[in-house]
Amino acid sequence: MSITLQYAGTSVEVLDGPYLSRGQPTPDAVVYYSTLIANIGELKRYAAQSLLPLYNNVWLDDEIGQLDEQTFMQKLARPSVHVYDEIGAALVYFDDGGIFAGHSIEITIKNGSPCHAQILG
Repeated sequence: MSITLQYAGTSVEVLDGPYLSRGQPTPDAVVYYSTLIANIGELKRYAAQSLLPLYNNVWLDDEIGQLDEQTFMQKLARPSVHVYDEIGAALVYFDDGGIFAGHSIEITIKNGSPCHAQILG
C-alpha cells in the first residue's frame, strides 16, 4: 500500500511502512518529505555534480551544448519524492530537460542525505 499526494507543488508517494499510519503520512513523514522538498535546490546541485561530467563527456547534445553546473540545475524539472519503507530512505526524481534525451534522473537518499545519482531508462 502507498499513498500519493501533492505537497508544495511536488508529487509525493509514501510507501507502506514506518511513514504511514492508518493510510495517512505520519508526522515524521511530513517533516521528512517537506525537508526534502525544501532542499530541492541542493538535490539538484548533487545531481549536477554527479552527472554533469557524464553529460559533457558522453551525452553532449549539439543543440544544448556544453553545460555548467548552474545551467544543468536549471534544466532539472518536475521533482517527485518517493518516501520508502525504511527510516531515512527516499528517491527523488527529476525530468531531465532534454539533457539525457528524456531519461529521468534519480537521486537516492539514505539517512536523509543524497548518496547516489543516476539516469533511468
